[in-house]
Amino acid sequence: MTEVRYADFETTTALQTSRRMRRGGPPLDASATTKENASVTTTTVRLIDSEEANTIRRAGRQLLRVPKMPVRLIPQVAQGLNAGEGQAWGIAAVGAGQLGLAGEGVCVAVLDTGIDPKHPAFDGLISERNYKDFTGTGLVDSVGHGTHCAGIIFGRTVNDERIGLATGVTSVLIGKIADRNFTTTTDQLQQALNWAVNSGADVISLSVGLDFLGHASALRDAGLPQDAALVAALNDYRDYTRFFDRLIGQVVSAGAASRSALVVAAAGNDSHGDSQPPYRIGATLPAVAEKVLSVGAVSKGVGDLFDLAPFSNTGVDLCAPGVAIRSALPGGRYGAMTGTSQAAPHVAALATLWWQKVRNDRATRPDPDYVRSMMLGAAMPKRISGEHGFEEIGGGLAQAPV
Repeated sequence: MTEVRYADFETTTALQTSRRMRRGGPPLDASATTKENASVTTTTVRLIDSEEANTIRRAGRQLLRVPKMPVRLIPQVAQGLNAGEGQAWGIAAVGAGQLGLAGEGVCVAVLDTGIDPKHPAFDGLISERNYKDFTGTGLVDSVGHGTHCAGIIFGRTVNDERIGLATGVTSVLIGKIADRNFTTTTDQLQQALNWAVNSGADVISLSVGLDFLGHASALRDAGLPQDAALVAALNDYRDYTRFFDRLIGQVVSAGAASRSALVVAAAGNDSHGDSQPPYRIGATLPAVAEKVLSVGAVSKGVGDLFDLAPFSNTGVDLCAPGVAIRSALPGGRYGAMTGTSQAAPHVAALATLWWQKVRNDRATRPDPDYVRSMMLGAAMPKRISGEHGFEEIGGGLAQAPV
């Protein structure tokens, strides 16, 4: 049966002094700032067992049921479209590198399979201070997925080969939440999200999804009849969605001095838009959570157009390059991968550029919701060929600020 805990959200308010930057960018010294007092509301979440939950409920407080469910790394798609070693063609496709923005001063978290800290593309960026393992399998990327995604976001140019969109990022957080022989659960996902936000992340990139079918299968293996297992899995999914929406609301919450971040997630690769008949599958959590930027994938098309990838799930906010994308691999290597897992870090990198622009323009720390709205408003639906509804392409092809 499903292991269940309960979420207790506690809210506190305190007066906090912050420093506001003068217009024109980060201050060079203390004289370039002005002090402001603000009332800051902070919400923390505790996961508790049923015994403590019963005590709290008797006191009249409401709690959310939090079932423990499996989370899977979104599987890669076989190199069938634009196959080969690939290129970092997404950089030009989304217009990165304009306005002289490169992500300076923005903190980016990648929650994935880890990273190869010795890869030349990450020279000087990774140490034990900003690399945390939530799996117990060690600070090594045995899959290569996390290294590849990180390279798309902030990988450095090596031997004149550019792979990263936001090459000026110097503040990074790497959370290892998945591995080849490790079953990731919602526990690791929640812990990593909290760690990233509390460590100062402005943008968080995720390429994992809740494994509903795997959860239903486990319930059947535990002795439930098939129909009962499906109903139980649906109930668990519903309850976890309620909790995760509340958790993300906490993560993205804005405030003058509160910690908050823009969360970007891959929509998934379960669709078959090229089959007969064609069909597309809806995205799962965390991509479908409220205020999360859900990302679909496109491939290179004809001329200046791009084609919606046949594997890309629906329920997206934006689309980005995700087919035969060249980036870093463990062991100092480079290679191509395909999937919405490659599209999501493109959008995460663009989010850092937008974050930097908004911060510079408004001379204050950006509100994640505002950055999200700016990105949605700048997207280009007409750059994607064919006729597609909003569920399939969202606002369209994500773009860098201009």
